[in-house]
Amino acid sequence: ISPLLALLKSPVECPVFRFNPTMPKLAVGGLVNGEVALFQIPSELTNSMKPTFDNHISPDVISSPESSHRQMVSDIFWLPPGIQLNSKGRLVQESHLTDVSHQFISCSGDGIILVWDVRARDIAMGKLPFIARPKQLMKKDDKSLKWVPIFRVRVKHFDSSSAIPLCKMMKKSLEDGNLLCSATSGDLVSVKMLADVVTST
Repeated sequence: ISPLLALLKSPVECPVFRFNPTMPKLAVGGLVNGEVALFQIPSELTNSMKPTFDNHISPDVISSPESSHRQMVSDIFWLPPGIQLNSKGRLVQESHLTDVSHQFISCSGDGIILVWDVRARDIAMGKLPFIARPKQLMKKDDKSLKWVPIFRVRVKHFDSSSAIPLCKMMKKSLEDGNLLCSATSGDLVSVKMLADVVTST
């Protein structure tokens, strides 16, 4: 088996990998150390369509370790263009939406669901206040970028404070504001994404 365009290089194993459905040149990987990595395939490669082992593509950005999952990323899915969340867990107004998917959700055995936005640099520079307002604005010429999730939800048992290890998300269930997940125990968990604290049902 030969690669069609290039080899994507990850610093550690990448058990979960998803292409952006609206921007196929953009992809995200969930890593075994709990971090997520964003890859962008250059246009010149997609135009050439020549199989090669010479093109090695490293991640454009990797999430900040202290803000990532504490266990391996078990699943990822891209939010559809018509749905975006802000840092308060609220739906973004329709006037700010486009026909492009900018956000994705990750889950893990640590019982945490994280919402990420690939426009991290624009957010850090204060260009997307309707998504999040950075504590400190990043300068235009600053090459460092601390990629953190814009929103997080901790999923715990109804009768205790222990987290529910998650392994899969059913993306079609998000239209009503809820996210249906499967736990490592085999249970199904309905997660209210707009709540600060969620419980299993």
